Amino acid sequence: MRRIFTFLLLLIGLSSFSQIAWTSSFEDAQKLAIATDRLILVDFWATWCGPCKKMESESWSDDEIQKISQSYVPLKVDLDRKTELARRYGVNAIPLLLVLDSSGELIYKKLGYMGQDELSRDLKKYAVNTSFMRNEALNYFKHRDYSSGIRLAQKYIDFSQYLDESIQYEFLQLANSYLRTGEKLLDKDQSNYNNMKEKIDLMEIQIDLYENKMSRAERKLEKDFEVDNLSRGNKILYTYLKYCVSLKHKDNKEINKWKKQLASVDNSGAYLKKSETFID
Repeated sequence: MRRIFTFLLLLIGLSSFSQIAWTSSFEDAQKLAIATDRLILVDFWATWCGPCKKMESESWSDDEIQKISQSYVPLKVDLDRKTELARRYGVNAIPLLLVLDSSGELIYKKLGYMGQDELSRDLKKYAVNTSFMRNEALNYFKHRDYSSGIRLAQKYIDFSQYLDESIQYEFLQLANSYLRTGEKLLDKDQSNYNNMKEKIDLMEIQIDLYENKMSRAERKLEKDFEVDNLSRGNKILYTYLKYCVSLKHKDNKEINKWKKQLASVDNSGAYLKKSETFID
């Protein structure tokens, strides 16, 4: 982590004369995003692109947009020079604006010229501080395995509940992407395979609940789990999900039942506290 912060200080010094502190290195942008708790703002452009030049002179030069850009790690990508990165994100037209997390996972995408008002509105929308998942993001950056992927997914699920409703869905989809990655890295021969698979299934239901897909979440909860055989951690999550369902239905009898059960398995009270953000 010390190397990342040393690099950050150097880059800030080099870019202090720029109106927007664009970097051209994707790898450097990733390190900066982790070190400074920001998302990555990507502008795909080219010297021959007329709308790109217009955005540069009319939008990116705007004082308010320059100020908002400080909430991001800005990455300027020349389409003719960074063909590998363009292929990764399927870029076939520009100007293209992307918002990525520190691992390069896509959160938001917008193709075409954007005027000052539109650009300002979108940048404000996704200008979030990501310190909530800093440790998990750094661990995933260093060690991409099933464990780090699943932990980061859980962080994004929890983080979504503190965001404006207009962007919660994108971050829940981001969590789902990390779950898929974690699941692919699971080995059926590992001793905790069933436990981890059940955890992923429960987290998928949590995403369904947070996306207000109640019927789907309830069907999965009733059908897919042998509660007595769940590990302690998975039993806590299962009980929390049943409690959340009862809160949504506003069934006082069920609320009291599952609240009591949750309190009995979750000694720390963390999940009861988490339920407060769910129901708000």
